[in-house]
Parts: sequence; C-alpha cells; structure tokens
Amino acid sequence: MLADYIILKKYVLVLLLLSTWTYGQFESVGFSGFIHTNDSVTFPYEINITRLGNVINGYSISDKGGTSETKTTFEVKTIRDRIYFKEQEVVYTKADYSTFDDFCLVTFNLNEKELFTAKNLNIDFLGVFTDGASCINGTIQLVSKDFIEKRFAKTEKMMDNSNLVNKKLGDSLEIIKEKINALKNQFIAPNDEISLTKDNVLNFNLEEPYKVYIRDYKLFDGDIIHVKSNDKEGENIKILESETYFEIDVDKKKNTLEIKGIDEGEIPPITAAIIIENASKKVLHKIKLDFKTGEKAIILLNY
Repeated sequence: MLADYIILKKYVLVLLLLSTWTYGQFESVGFSGFIHTNDSVTFPYEINITRLGNVINGYSISDKGGTSETKTTFEVKTIRDRIYFKEQEVVYTKADYSTFDDFCLVTFNLNEKELFTAKNLNIDFLGVFTDGASCINGTIQLVSKDFIEKRFAKTEKMMDNSNLVNKKLGDSLEIIKEKINALKNQFIAPNDEISLTKDNVLNFNLEEPYKVYIRDYKLFDGDIIHVKSNDKEGENIKILESETYFEIDVDKKKNTLEIKGIDEGEIPPITAAIIIENASKKVLHKIKLDFKTGEKAIILLNY
C-alpha cells in the first residue's frame, strides 16, 4: 500500500512538472496597425500569434470592421532564428467573391525574438496568389496590442484624475472618451467576435460539421428577425435569452442564411449573438448582429 502511494505521488509530481513546463512555454502576442500596398492602398491589418513549445500558429485579420474584413490562417515555418509566415486558408470573409478571381495572400518573415518582444513592427511583405504567382507587395506597420492597451489605460486614467482637464474640457471630455473607446474597439477589440451589419455578406469556410443558433446579445427586449435558409420559406424568430437553432441542411456543402430585421423591440436597434458551433458544442465563431428594421444581411456557410 505504501509503495503504491509513493508511486502515485511521483506520478502526480511528474504531471505537475509537465503541466508547469507546458504552460511556461506558452506565449501569445497580437499586433494591430495598417498594411500599405505599393499601389497606395491602405487598410487595417492585424496579426495574432501563439507559441506552445516549438509550435507556432497564428492568423491575420485584414480590413477589420470594413466591408472586406477577412480572417486568414498562417502557414508557419521556422528557419534558424527567423519565422516565415504565409497566409494560407481563408476562415471567413466579407469580400465580394464576384469582383475578383483569387485572394492575394500576404507573406513575410520576422526575427523570432523580435516578434515576441517588440512594441512595434515594420515589415516588408510579398503578395502571392494561391497558385504561387506574384501579386501586390508593400509594407506592414504594426503596434503591439498590449502596448496600445496600456497607452489607452494611461490616457484614460490621466483624464479621470485631472481636475484641470475636466474643468477646461467639461462636457466635451465625454466626446473625447467616446472617440477613445471607438479607437480601442478598432485596435484591440476581441478577435472572436465578428460584426454583421446592413448588406454584409459573411462567407465562412468550415472544416467540420456545424450548427447555428441565435440568442439575445445582452438584454432581452423583444427583437424579431426573419430568417430564410436556402430556398425554404422563411420564418420570423423572436430573439430570446435562450438558444434558438436555425434549420440547416447538414447534407449540403453550402448553406445560405438570409437575415432581415423585423422589429427592434423595446430598445433599438436589433442586437443578437449568432453562434456557429461544432457537434461537441464548441464555439467556432461568434457573430454580433446589429440591425435596424428592414435591413438585411447574408451568411454563407461552406463545408
């Protein structure tokens, strides 16, 4: 019995050591800023990278909050002390596929130490199509999200604690704070939430079976939407605090959900959380719906 206890104790100790080592090797960094192409086009761009031991993964989000917002996973290779990133798989996009033949994918490389310690990054990138042919090149200018968040917090604290600032700016101080919050949402908003607004077409590429449900975003106030799935006759859905699942044809490779605002309830506008989950109920994507009565949007689900 004593021998079994000693063996069990050693086993638990080994597990604790392994757990501590594993989590000690985990790092996550995010950078937000802008991409500038050689033909003078500029749009928001961010990268989010994680490292667990020697394994590095990540993704980019381009034109965040814009009409062509696109999330793309990285293919990552490490050669000596440099990490090579290539945008590979489009996870979702709001870009209109009918206006172009292929995505121009960004490739760049960074010093590994710089990536996980830098406050800002200035990167030259090369663009390639999926067949390897060259497309637009340019530069990427990024700032650490952690650094941005600390600067915002410092500014807000200074404004709250300064009687002089409050006295001189008065009511306009609230306007400035609103603008600061808008900037925060642009640069350091949660990456797991996708906005869906008027006339958006949100196109998902899914790698596993899925279900889709809707629930109220924060406060139940009687919002109503109309949902049409593929060619079926649509129905009005009252957005509840609990989950209401959409009718999805799981045998189809592509499903189309057309959503229209019907009633803004007691507190305009219509707000809701649309969740895409897998068979094990793991959340794959979170979508924030923000509609007025009569506005429409489309969600395309490809599997």
